Amino acid sequence: MHIRLLIVATMFLLGATEGWGAINDWTAIGPSGGTVNKIVYNKATPSTVYAIATGGFYRSQDGGGSWQLIKSDFLNAPQDLAIDPSDATRIYAVASDYPCLYVSTDGGASMSAVTTLPTAVANGWQVAVSQNGSTLYVAAGGRIFYSVDRAKTWQERTAVSAYPAALVFKLLIDPTDVNTLYASARTSATDGGIFVTHDGAMTWQTLLSGNQSTSLSADFAINATNSNQIWSARSDGVWASGDKGVTWTKAFATTASALAIDPSNPMILYAGTPYGQVFRTADAGATWTDVTGNNTAGGLNTLAVNPSQGSRVLAGGLNGVSGTTTSGTQWSVQTAGLNSTFMLGFSADPGADRIYMNVQSGGVYYAAAGAASAATANNFGSGGLLQLSGQTTLFVTGMLAQPGRLSASLSNGLARSTDGGATWSLVQVTPLGTSDQVFSFASWPANPQTILAATATSIYRSADGGDLWTPATSGLPANTVVGRFAAASSDPSTVYASIGGVSAPGSGTATGLGVYKSTDAGLSWVPANTGIASSQISALAVDPTNALTVYSSTGSALLKSIDGGATWNPLTWDAVASGNVYPMVVAIDPKHPSILYASTVSRIARSVDGGMSWQTLRASNLLPWWSPSDLIADPKRPENILVATTGSGVQQMTIAPDLSLTVAAPSTPVGVGAVATSVYTVSNLGPFDATGVRVRLQLPATALHISAVGSGGTCTVAANVATCVFGIARSGASNAITLGATSPSAGPFLLTASVLGDQPDPKPSNNTLTTTESIAYLADLSVTATGNATAQVGDAVSYTVVVKNAGPNTATATQLKYQLAPGLTPGTVTSTGGTCTSASGLVTCNVGDMAASNSVTVTINATAAAAGTQTSTATVTSTIKDLTAANNSATSATTVTAVPASKGGGGSFSLNYLLMLALLLVMQNRARWMRKPRYWPATALRENN
Repeated sequence: MHIRLLIVATMFLLGATEGWGAINDWTAIGPSGGTVNKIVYNKATPSTVYAIATGGFYRSQDGGGSWQLIKSDFLNAPQDLAIDPSDATRIYAVASDYPCLYVSTDGGASMSAVTTLPTAVANGWQVAVSQNGSTLYVAAGGRIFYSVDRAKTWQERTAVSAYPAALVFKLLIDPTDVNTLYASARTSATDGGIFVTHDGAMTWQTLLSGNQSTSLSADFAINATNSNQIWSARSDGVWASGDKGVTWTKAFATTASALAIDPSNPMILYAGTPYGQVFRTADAGATWTDVTGNNTAGGLNTLAVNPSQGSRVLAGGLNGVSGTTTSGTQWSVQTAGLNSTFMLGFSADPGADRIYMNVQSGGVYYAAAGAASAATANNFGSGGLLQLSGQTTLFVTGMLAQPGRLSASLSNGLARSTDGGATWSLVQVTPLGTSDQVFSFASWPANPQTILAATATSIYRSADGGDLWTPATSGLPANTVVGRFAAASSDPSTVYASIGGVSAPGSGTATGLGVYKSTDAGLSWVPANTGIASSQISALAVDPTNALTVYSSTGSALLKSIDGGATWNPLTWDAVASGNVYPMVVAIDPKHPSILYASTVSRIARSVDGGMSWQTLRASNLLPWWSPSDLIADPKRPENILVATTGSGVQQMTIAPDLSLTVAAPSTPVGVGAVATSVYTVSNLGPFDATGVRVRLQLPATALHISAVGSGGTCTVAANVATCVFGIARSGASNAITLGATSPSAGPFLLTASVLGDQPDPKPSNNTLTTTESIAYLADLSVTATGNATAQVGDAVSYTVVVKNAGPNTATATQLKYQLAPGLTPGTVTSTGGTCTSASGLVTCNVGDMAASNSVTVTINATAAAAGTQTSTATVTSTIKDLTAANNSATSATTVTAVPASKGGGGSFSLNYLLMLALLLVMQNRARWMRKPRYWPATALRENN
């Protein structure tokens, strides 16, 4: 949490889509510039210049006009830079964390770590290289490491100070003596001094000691032609020594933070101040000239003079690099490619389609219409912010973009612009017209005249757009400070604030007091901190569509409230993946409030379900650490997420999941009136979750009985369009849609399917499918034939042939042909439908138009005329297209055997013969009976009765 402003002198796919940054990756969009710690010319090739900045190691091949980032993956920003005087292709850089020392052996085209230093070395800050290039000194904290073989092996020499937190800020080697080394070091919490060794850091002598404010040297310079002459830049001026630092004389009574001697003329010396001023002496310090002019590099850390053209000077400071070719009479900004700015925050004006961004020491910039680069407001021009501030350096601590109005907080008041920052006017306000600046603003789209402002000591409120201000602390504890405001866009009177308390206004470290809430636009406040009343709140955001839904973060949890802060519940957050910390910033998608963005000091993550689950956008183990100070989703194109980093400018990513559609459609014609079924698969090929996924299925206007069912989604049908909504499509997941419809007529059946989500798609070619199904009049005729399986020659046989139409349509002009086997003699033919004729053993039945699901049975009688297997064939045809030809014919087989032949000479008789004999015998007996008398004896009668 900001307590007070401290000014400290430190020792950016698709051509059809506008406003996209890197697709699913990060790109730097500026603003260019940032803190530059050291600039060094290549003496052999002065057009080549090297610089170290908070963003990493840079090289320029046009004399410092533009810069190329060579290495950025330092754990912390590099602090010092040196070139081997004997080999200009060899460049060293020092960073604070092990391996601390880095080297380039190819003129700065690449740089790699030197791993020969002891692993315990940390807090690396300075490097010095001897004239012959063999001897190197590295200062790490207060310790000194020494190499005589170009960093192959190392020895630890005597520390400059035994103080555990000692730090060597500057190290200077005598160009004529490898054993003479000067150091400026912190030796206690309050003290420091200048030290020298003449025996290669075996022993140290104190040249100056005392309070750090006057005894530390922010920079050294040495006369290469007379190494007895040393210059020291201190907070109380520029000091000179002609006896290797034994005695000192103040040469210039202005605070200095950077020094450089003209290599071609050691009488010329440049001195830079922590306030951005540059002074020049041409007579070895006797007189000085202010050559600041239009230099906009900010508080200066480094100066470098071209070794072959002394009029060319580069100045590096908190705001980047400025260059002069006229010894300082005119300067130009030379920050192209230098993305090392320290960003404080964002404020968007959706009406102007601008996102404003605040550079710690560089003023106000903006990205317009989603541009992948930052443009500057009037920071340093006539009537610009620097001029209005009345200072030599520019510090804008807070800003607020509103419809038609832009405000920026300066140390002497509130600068306001009505033309997007092109021109500014200063509003002297009370009580804000003090040295305290505004760190946080709040206002409402529907109530822009009401503005809340938080300084390091209090909260103020204006009801007239910022002209008049009154304290707005009613209901707050005494000595309250605000970390963040979160105004509810959906309610022009609701605002939340993360609150801390101090013992006295503007003093001490704030203790956490949780979240407070105002429902009357800041006139009064009430606690909204149940369970978090003693927590430091690091992140605070309110749902743009629901003033009761609020997110906050403490040191141990990411929280959500759905009742305006009355209760808070923890959300899922992978603290381990986030460096064991919880978010410092939470941002909400302005159009899709279920999408959240959150960042820790090292990780950036995205949630599409209101914080229940998260995907990493930038992992915590990537370097450099960005330490985001703010996040924002572009109000006009919320798939663009912008991150304000503390050393790499603004980074932007376009979230663009790759949605795709595939289809399994009928491969054969579908009958008129039959249901044609297609199965669509919508997939998210990643790399990020998609929201608002919608599939639109366009059918012909004649389509009937349309149905759509989506797995995991909801489908609706309106007229001839089916729409399926899936809401969230996880990266790598797929959903199926089953689409059915009928067509009342034959012909092509055109279906068009498309998928889209809330986010743009990087590969639109797989988002649309057009398929043409074939609709035809179809029938599935089939025929079966059954009959006698066996018979003897002469026997009557019968066959039953059944013709069926399984549909879906009427089989027109259906005809059955039944070819009797040659061994069968045709008989009668009957049919349940149509007419049949028979000729030469071929039975032809003209069934006519046969409706779906109907059948016809034909019975064919015949006589077995010849022995053998008699196979007959039935075939059905129609003028309609038949779906299955395999069932359009059938056979029936009868095994016919011959009548057994008669046998002779064996005394045996045939059956017919025996029957004839029996008949003759009966006739003979009858004849004998007829010749007897017609009366019977009584005895005979009795016997016969």
